[in-house]
Amino acid sequence: MKWLVGMLLVTGQLASTAPAVVVRTKLVPVCVTALYQGCGLVDREGNWKVRPWYSEIYQNGEGWTVRRHSGLTGWLDANGRVVITPRFESIAAFVGGLAPAKLPGDDAKYGYIDASGRWVIQPRFDQAEELSEGLASVRWTEGERERSGYLDPQGQMIFLTPEATDEPFVDGRTTVMSRTSDAAPTICKGIDRKGRELIRITGKDSCNVTVVPRGGWILDSDDTARLVDGHLKTLLKVRGEEAHIHGDPEGRPTTGLGVFGTGAGEGLIDLRTGRVLIAPRKGQFLGFHGEGRVSYQEDRNGEKVYGFLDYSGRPVIPAQYASSDQFWYGRAVVTTADEAPVVLNLKGQELASFKALRPVSIDLDPWKDDAQSPVRRDVARVITDEKEEVWTDLDGRPFLQVRGSKRCAIDEVFNRKGQQIWPTDSAAVCRVNGAGLTEHDKLSGAEKALLAHKHAFERERLDDEALLHKQGKVPVFERMMPPEQRRMGMLVRNAAWLNGPRELSLGQGVRLSLPAGHRYLPPEAVLALRRKLRAVASPAAPEAAQGERFVSTAWVLGPHEHWRTEVSVVGRGYLALEAALPSPDELLKTMKLYNTGMWADSTSSPVFQSLSWLRLPELDRGQARLTYGFSDRHLEASGRQDTLHVALFGRSKVVVLSTVWQSPPQTLHFELFQADVLKLSKHIQFLPGHRHQDYQQGDAVAPVALETLITGPQPEELSRVGESIGRLEQKRQNRINGRLLGLLVILVAAALVLTTRFSRSRLP
Repeated sequence: MKWLVGMLLVTGQLASTAPAVVVRTKLVPVCVTALYQGCGLVDREGNWKVRPWYSEIYQNGEGWTVRRHSGLTGWLDANGRVVITPRFESIAAFVGGLAPAKLPGDDAKYGYIDASGRWVIQPRFDQAEELSEGLASVRWTEGERERSGYLDPQGQMIFLTPEATDEPFVDGRTTVMSRTSDAAPTICKGIDRKGRELIRITGKDSCNVTVVPRGGWILDSDDTARLVDGHLKTLLKVRGEEAHIHGDPEGRPTTGLGVFGTGAGEGLIDLRTGRVLIAPRKGQFLGFHGEGRVSYQEDRNGEKVYGFLDYSGRPVIPAQYASSDQFWYGRAVVTTADEAPVVLNLKGQELASFKALRPVSIDLDPWKDDAQSPVRRDVARVITDEKEEVWTDLDGRPFLQVRGSKRCAIDEVFNRKGQQIWPTDSAAVCRVNGAGLTEHDKLSGAEKALLAHKHAFERERLDDEALLHKQGKVPVFERMMPPEQRRMGMLVRNAAWLNGPRELSLGQGVRLSLPAGHRYLPPEAVLALRRKLRAVASPAAPEAAQGERFVSTAWVLGPHEHWRTEVSVVGRGYLALEAALPSPDELLKTMKLYNTGMWADSTSSPVFQSLSWLRLPELDRGQARLTYGFSDRHLEASGRQDTLHVALFGRSKVVVLSTVWQSPPQTLHFELFQADVLKLSKHIQFLPGHRHQDYQQGDAVAPVALETLITGPQPEELSRVGESIGRLEQKRQNRINGRLLGLLVILVAAALVLTTRFSRSRLP
């Protein structure tokens, strides 16, 4: 019974898919991981036609829909040439030269584009389906009322429908459904291309009407299923709670055959004539059928086993397998009792070429779950017992192999000849991926070129997102964020930013020459914005932060909103730079100690953080500048935080630029934009008389050591623990000293006694 229910669910899920057509595949979409994760196209020799640059790629019409990591979608022609530059949020299937499409944005509407990306039907619909026999189902809103209907390729509304539908036309017929209220019965109708009603049924709980190509209709209503011809004459009727008549595994009767029955057993019927080909038999359940074979399931000693019958009901492949799939091009995948996949031909003979690959899974229809590619192709995808992905023809001959590298966590791709086509130099890619930021200068020229390619991939995504923000649109990934995060992002973008270029005062004696493309938010605006952000994050208690110590801080937003840095001016007095900094290892140990949570709550378990340098501390005494960067990864969290600090020293002030990137999604941002932040810091100048070299005897001196700017102050709890340990150590030492003193007195007394006795023994 579970098998039957699963079969019904499968056909229901695929009911909106167009009839499958077997085609020869020229190109195959393959996704791999190297410098980044990307998808491209390979030919039947296993060579790249489109290198892996996209996040998704799948066939659409005569070409390929591609999606960048930003979510922007475009279209390639059959040879992989870019025809529509990615700028849409979605492009559905091309049918008759038109495809439903939508631009990014919360309020964006659907329209129809041609293969050049030009709007043929302007976007004005809330829902739009692909064309079917020259008509497309659409839904739109008029005032507060939803409307739906079918339009032609010129955008003319042909007729209205009670509800929108995604059912295609078949032989000039389709089906629609409506319900006036929750208590009212469901109405299912079959209509023609002019919207005229051809058949109607109702159901108290549910109903369904299915078009039989070149035939009549399948009608399901509550506990009754009927097959009728084109004149509405009943050809077959089954009753019962589990009564059903359904088409082939594609969800439609495209083979002209259907499975019917109740919960007790099933048979096979010719849907056009109503002739029963295989009579239902108790305990016999039929599934996938096509190419003269229909799979069947029997219960044998409490175990379900599967085999294949011909259309007369004669067993041609005995029931002995743990599962079975549909025949494609004369081949079907079954699994043995030990769950090993096997490919059979129509005679039940095993194809040894697939077995030689040592498969753990075989997929003869790799695109079956792709709603935009409802076609069968003459390729197979095999996963081996070594977790390799192998693409073969339907005879099991490989033409592409994807396997994990033994060098590092990347994929390596090999063509039909066994030549590695991606990456061309695995060792170099591994060195680039494994190199820390402090090691980039040691990379070779070729490796630096790979690093630049990796950075270009990420910059493209960021540029796409910045463009969408500039247009007032929301990128796809941001729409997946919680609403409060989206509101906070909008508050930041809509704050009272000042655009560069302009001259700005950061306080007495300090100037910022804000470059073009940058934006500046003054300290008072930052304070107001922070209050709004807190109100969004904690709307029930925004006043909880009142009374906190506020450090006057301005914000600077980099070009294209790729980074934001806090610019703080601290007036604590002159800070001498002559003393040498502790070693990087010593500084890191102190940072780890000061940033651990183990001292905060003696009743809780220690919570440690993993700190590492991204940029070693560098003190330029001539320029009075300190620069350093580090990564902070919480051991119990999935992400990390990368921080870049730049401190500029004046006579009585220190200007600190602090930039933080959260990963994910900002994994590469420290690498990409640290140079931009450092460049910005050079636009901050202390005026004459306020520079570090202008210090005079008697000026106020900052009450902190230089390394405190890096490590932060010692936590109060840690200080108290240290003092307690010191007091305990002093008491212990006092006890030891007391015991030693007592022992010394005893030893001295004993020595005096021995000396006295010895002296008396020597007397005459």
